[in-house]
Amino acid sequence: RILATISAVLAFLAVVSGNMIYIAYRGEGGPREFFKGNFPEIHEIFFEFKEFIGLFPLPIAVAATFILWKYRDSLPVDENIRNAVGVMIAVAWTVLMIVFVLGAAITKLMGV
Repeated sequence: RILATISAVLAFLAVVSGNMIYIAYRGEGGPREFFKGNFPEIHEIFFEFKEFIGLFPLPIAVAATFILWKYRDSLPVDENIRNAVGVMIAVAWTVLMIVFVLGAAITKLMGV
């Protein structure tokens, strides 16, 4: 339960920090204008996809944490709850890692 709570907090921090960084990206004269004008495919894949997929880990991690705290007494006997929470946490962390990898790739293309 504690690790799931930490995961939810980390997902929240990732969303907040990602949105703060996107301010510079979307600003006038920022990388968005350059990539939309010169490489629209890179803009669509790296930026638009990353921006929106980066929001998904937060609700998934919060839902998994809620389930763990609410049904903590049922976890030892209910395998379905354990499996559901395990899948939710795995999906949240997988998406979070995809977002971080795409973010690292973006910085290699053009710094903000």
